[in-house]
Amino acid sequence: ARIGAAVSAAEPGLTVTVGRAGLAWEGFRRGGAPIDLRLADIAIRNRSGVVAARISTLRVTLSLAALIKGAITPIRIIAHDPAIVLRPALQAPGGLAAPPEAVGELLALISQSPRTGLLDLSALRAIRIADAHVAIEPVGALPELVATDGALVFTRHPGGRMGGAASADFHNGGEVIPLGLTIAGDAGAGRVTALLGPFDPGRLMKPGSPFTAVDLPVMLAASWPVGRFTTPELDLGVSAAAGGIAAGTGQVPIAGLQAHAVATRNEVLLSDARIDLAGPNGTAGPAVRLRGRIALRGALPAAIDATVDQVSATDLTRYWPQGLLRDARHYVTRHIKAGVARDGRFHAVFDLATGKLAPGAVTGEFAASGVTLDWFPGAPAMTALAGKLHFAADDSLDIDATAGRLDGLALRGNMRITTLSRHDQTATIGAHATGGLADALGLLRKPPLRLKTTALKLDRATGQMAATLHASVPLKRRLALADIAIRADAALTAVHLPLPFAGLALEDGSAALEVDPHHLALHGNGRVAATATRFTAAMTLPGGPLTLEAKANATRLALARMGLPVAAWRSGAAPLTVTYRDQAGGGVLEIGADLTGATLAAPAFGWHKAAGQPGR
Repeated sequence: ARIGAAVSAAEPGLTVTVGRAGLAWEGFRRGGAPIDLRLADIAIRNRSGVVAARISTLRVTLSLAALIKGAITPIRIIAHDPAIVLRPALQAPGGLAAPPEAVGELLALISQSPRTGLLDLSALRAIRIADAHVAIEPVGALPELVATDGALVFTRHPGGRMGGAASADFHNGGEVIPLGLTIAGDAGAGRVTALLGPFDPGRLMKPGSPFTAVDLPVMLAASWPVGRFTTPELDLGVSAAAGGIAAGTGQVPIAGLQAHAVATRNEVLLSDARIDLAGPNGTAGPAVRLRGRIALRGALPAAIDATVDQVSATDLTRYWPQGLLRDARHYVTRHIKAGVARDGRFHAVFDLATGKLAPGAVTGEFAASGVTLDWFPGAPAMTALAGKLHFAADDSLDIDATAGRLDGLALRGNMRITTLSRHDQTATIGAHATGGLADALGLLRKPPLRLKTTALKLDRATGQMAATLHASVPLKRRLALADIAIRADAALTAVHLPLPFAGLALEDGSAALEVDPHHLALHGNGRVAATATRFTAAMTLPGGPLTLEAKANATRLALARMGLPVAAWRSGAAPLTVTYRDQAGGGVLEIGADLTGATLAAPAFGWHKAAGQPGR
C-alpha cells in the first residue's frame, strides 16, 4: 500500500495496487542490508480507473533505513519471467506524443534523483527485466500483440548519467514486429530512441484501418527527449522497401519510401517524404515528394503537398489508382493518349482515417510535352501539345498550350474541361491556329461541326490561314449542332479557291473568314481571270444555300477569259458584278455590268455605242 501511495503521489493520475507482497531480508546477518520485496498481481490504473497495465511479478530492492523513515527508496528493480499486460487508450488525450512524453518524464524522474513525497529514486541504480511476457491488448485497428522475450537493462550512476537498452519481438499470427530501444542521458537530459520493424501494416492492422492500405515492409524509428517538457516532440522516421499502397480500388506500386515527421500533442508535421514508384519490368518509376500536416483528432484531417518529377501518359493507369478521383481519372486516361508530364505539383485535403476527400480537395498542375489529346469522338486528335495542365478546385482541367497541332494546323491557346467528376464534360476553348487553308476548312466537315460546304469546293482550296477560335463544346457522342457555341475569325492569304461557275478560280486572294454554327461569311479580294476582284460569300450552315458575289472592272480580255461573248466589245472597261446563288439541283448565275465607259459595236445590226454615250 505504501509503494502504491508513493507512486501515485509522484505521478498524479496513476493508481498502483499490489495484490500480494513478500519480504526477504539479510539484515540479521548483515546489519543495514537492503530489503527485497517480492510483489505480485500489480495493477496500474489511469485517471478513469481503467487498468492500463498489469505486472505479474516484480522484485524491488529497498533501502531499509529509508523505509524505517517512511520513504520508498528502491535500489534495484528486477523481474524474471514477468507477465506484463498493457491496455493502450483508444484515443490518448495527449495525442501521438503522449506515450513517449510519459516515458521521457519517467526517465527524467530517475535521472534527476528526485525525492517526491514518499518516493525517493535517488538511490536507484538498475532495472533489469528478462524473459518478459508482454501482451498489448487490442484497441481500435491495432490487434493484440504478444512478446515472450521482452528484456530491459537500465543502469544509473550516482551523478545522474544513465543508459540502457530494451528489446522484444511482438507477434500477431504469422507477423513478427521487432522492437529495439536505447536510452542515453546525463543529469536529466538525454534521448530515447526506438526502432520498430520491419513489419507489414497491411497484414497486421484490422480491416477498416487506413493502414491496411500499406502492403510493404516498414521500419519505424522514433526518438524523443528525456525530461519534463511543455511541448513534447516525437521525431519520427519511416522507411520501406518494395511493395504497394492501396488507393481507391487499385494499388500504387512502390519501389521504396523514406519519410521524416515530427509529432506533437495535436498534429504530425511531415517535413519531407520521398516515394519512389516502381516502373514496369523492374524499371525506375516517378519520384514523389510529400510535405504536409495531419491533425490528431477525429478522422485525422490532413493537408498534403506533393511533387512528381515525371510520368508518361502511357503509365498513368499504373500510378493513378481506380476509384481515386474516378471520373477525372477516366477522362484523363481515356483521352490523353501520349505525352510526358513533368514538375507536377499537387495539393490535397482529405481525412486520413476514411480516405474521404474534402470539396475542391485536389488542385495541382504539371508541365506537359508531346501530349496527344483525343478531345472529341471522331474528331482529329490534338497532337504535340506542350504547355501546362492545371487541376482546379472547381472540378475542372485547364490546358494552357504554348504549342500543338490539330490536323495540320499549329495551335496555341487554352482549353478548359469542366465537370470532371460527372459523366459528361464540357470543353471551353480559346485558341489561335495557323496553317494551311485546306486543313482548316477540312476541319469544318469533321466532328463536332460536320458542316457541308460543297458548293465552294473547299476540298480544293489552298492558301494560308491565321485564326482565332472561341468555342464551348459538350463532350458527348450524341451532339446536336445547336449544343455547340463556336466562332472562328480567320485571316486568309495566298488563297486559291475554285468558283462554282465557268471553271474559274480565285487566285492570290486575301480574305477574312467568319464561321459559327449557323453562318459562314467570307470577304476579301484577289484575282479572277487575271482581273482584280473583290468578293463576298455567305452561307447558311449546315449545308444551306450559298450566295457569292464578285465585283471586277471588266475588260474585253477579262471577259474572254471568263468565257463570256466579246465580239461586240471594242474598247474600254465596265464595272462587272457576278452573283451566284445555290438552288435545288444547281445554281443561278446573274451577271450585271455598267457599260457606260465601254465602246461597243454590232455592225450586222447597224448598232454602235461610244464610251460615255448611249448606243444607236
